[in-house]
Amino acid sequence: MNKTIKRCYDFLIFKRPAIILLVLSIVFISLASQLGGFKVDASADSLVLENDEDLKYYRSLIARYGTSNFLAITYKPLAPRRLFDKQTLVEMRRLADDITDIPGIKTVLSLLDVPLLQSPTLRLSELSEQYRTVESEGVDLELAKQEFKNSPLYKNLLLSADGSTAMLLAYLEEDTRYKALLSERERLRALKYSGDDYSPQALAAAEHAFKEYQPTYTEREINTTMQVRQAIARYQEDNRLFLGGLPMIVTDMIAMIKNDMLVFGSAIILFLIILLGIIFRNIRSIVVAMMCALVSAIATMGLLALIDQRVSVISANFASLLMIITMSMVMHLLVRLRELQIQQPTADMRELAKQTVHFMYTPCLYAALTTIVAFISLLVSGIRPVIDFGYIMTIGIVVLFIVVFTLFPSFVCLTKKNDIHTEKDFTYKITNAFSNLSRKHYLPIIGVSVLIAIGSATGMNRLEVENRFIDYFGTDTEIYKGMLEIDRKLGGTTPFDVVLKAPKRAHNAPPLTQSPEDDLFSDYLADEQSLQNYWMSPAKIQEIKKIHNYFDNKPEVGKVLSLATLAELAEILNDGKELNDFEIAFLGRLLPSDIKKVLYEPYISEDGNEIRISMRVIDSDKNLKRKTLIEQSRQQLLSWGYDEDQFRLSGMLVLYNNMLQSLYQSQILTLGMVIAVIFLMFVILFKSLPLATIAIIPNALSASFVLGLMGWYGIPLDLMTIMLAAISIGISVDNTIHYIVRFKREYQKDRDYQAVIKRCHNSIGRAMYYTSVTIIAGFSILSLSNFNPTIYFGLLTGLAMLVALLGALILLPSLLLAFKPMKE
Repeated sequence: MNKTIKRCYDFLIFKRPAIILLVLSIVFISLASQLGGFKVDASADSLVLENDEDLKYYRSLIARYGTSNFLAITYKPLAPRRLFDKQTLVEMRRLADDITDIPGIKTVLSLLDVPLLQSPTLRLSELSEQYRTVESEGVDLELAKQEFKNSPLYKNLLLSADGSTAMLLAYLEEDTRYKALLSERERLRALKYSGDDYSPQALAAAEHAFKEYQPTYTEREINTTMQVRQAIARYQEDNRLFLGGLPMIVTDMIAMIKNDMLVFGSAIILFLIILLGIIFRNIRSIVVAMMCALVSAIATMGLLALIDQRVSVISANFASLLMIITMSMVMHLLVRLRELQIQQPTADMRELAKQTVHFMYTPCLYAALTTIVAFISLLVSGIRPVIDFGYIMTIGIVVLFIVVFTLFPSFVCLTKKNDIHTEKDFTYKITNAFSNLSRKHYLPIIGVSVLIAIGSATGMNRLEVENRFIDYFGTDTEIYKGMLEIDRKLGGTTPFDVVLKAPKRAHNAPPLTQSPEDDLFSDYLADEQSLQNYWMSPAKIQEIKKIHNYFDNKPEVGKVLSLATLAELAEILNDGKELNDFEIAFLGRLLPSDIKKVLYEPYISEDGNEIRISMRVIDSDKNLKRKTLIEQSRQQLLSWGYDEDQFRLSGMLVLYNNMLQSLYQSQILTLGMVIAVIFLMFVILFKSLPLATIAIIPNALSASFVLGLMGWYGIPLDLMTIMLAAISIGISVDNTIHYIVRFKREYQKDRDYQAVIKRCHNSIGRAMYYTSVTIIAGFSILSLSNFNPTIYFGLLTGLAMLVALLGALILLPSLLLAFKPMKE
């Protein structure tokens, strides 16, 4: 610490501790008052990469073909009632009307509303006439049931294959303001990333406007979703109903985030109080440690609210992690304070606090910096919630360091001395056993470590990123149940699109009818749109059918919709005959507007030169490999003669796959960055290249051990476990720093490696044991979450910290003894 800064610090903290506590209280109250503005974000952006070209294309695709945000309700009457009983249909209509009356719902679509085309079968020429529905007078319900089960349009869309479960789609009203703000933000971002001229001020204003409005939009969706859920609850007694759809997922994830924050925070506080009481057995230690932990967490939350930094399901555990990291730092100070009390029984608390802070400042500073490095490394992930987590924890660690080195000494200065327990406890026996093991068997320990490293490296090569979104949630959650029901019975959940363009030369192709003057409708066919209708011919419809059937036959693909669906329906209505040029050319124009919006417009562009094949993938299929499916699709289209620039694969399946595939690269980048930067910091701190090399080995081994274990057991990387290695190294190196700093100081006394290691284990080793137990147990508390990636993250990080503790107390001293890096 710079001498001038040190003098100022000593004057303020140790001469005016009461004033410092008063100032801290004022700052704390000011930040705590901002908690009302603390916001949670669970938007779909958490599943995609930032600045993903496929994301831009997907949004443009939505703009061209249109899509609506909707809630999906599965409806299955309980026995002995049947779905197509009149009484059941009347009840379904009541449910649909109840949902339609909810503010924010535009319309509800179900098998009650769509036209019956085969009950009995209409002729193609009758399509534009008045059609009947299930509720029309005189409809044969058994015949209607068969149509819904077998129709190329309705099967697995509005009715399950077994005819027992219906789907109601509740379309939400479009928020034009939200759509406009999003469009403007994306337009300006595109200019920025493309290198074109853009106004940074305009982009900042657009991002601010969107961010400000997003909570209003989300809150409106949540209220609508909750009212739909309440409406459904009134019908649960006689029916089996599940709610699905993106708005429901967002609603439940926000509730999950808030619940996790409450559960984690409460459990961590209770655990820390019990642990502090067991270890230190005095009120002062418990009070000062808990004050530091709570003030750090609450002040950080207030600061985040002040700068409008929102938390997601990924960063929901930040407050708990901050308390854990704060507690580990405070424990090092408390252990050192107790050591000094034993050594200097006549010194007053002010002097002991001063010596404690001076002695521990450097290792604690570097411990905080290395942890910050770990979280800053997350910024290279390209995944917005992971990046935000890095920012949030970086801010939090800066706050906790300031809080600990102002609140702790100021509070201790104002307390009286109390009796301390000097007897050798269970911790002493453990650390002493580790000391003896390292000093007597250091070469075998190094050999075993090398074998573990080889096994870990082999396991890391087996790491995968393929995982199912449905597995992110517990089997008892409504998100899981709803997705599983829709996946299994109603055609899948994850959208996947294939978009095909006409070859460039085809834009100027001759009209479909080569002799329009001979055709009764020549004037009509000769208009500009007809000339451009590349895909509306029998040959092209056959091409679309081929592609449609290819995907329809893939086991991991559920419902497939395209112009082939319309063509198949039209052929059924045409007495089973294929449509000729004329019928195909006029098909879109013959359809009534409500049927056209469902069967035609979502699958062909206005000029007829682009088609879209829309499908849903069964996310719960355990054999689903997204990358393989996408690559197989691309290769199949190429084998059929389509050029790379003639087709595009899109949809949430592609965006989610891009995010998953980035995880492995992000893992390498973050891990490599953390190890490189921390190694450099070690060189600066220890002023020794050999010491820095020795220090990094146990920490790298702990991270690689857990990653290797994941590889061997087939646990895939996900949004949370991607952070595991970098964070575990960033936190675990704290022990290494404290140990080697103490080792260097003790070494100056007698230069005896064996004796120095014994003294270090019985002093700083005990603090390392306390802090590691705190961190391991603290991370294990994350297993109380309903978000499975958080559970894996907590348990695996806790395991990494356990391995790191063993590395610091067994492998690190073994390496010191084997290589003797200290200069004589």
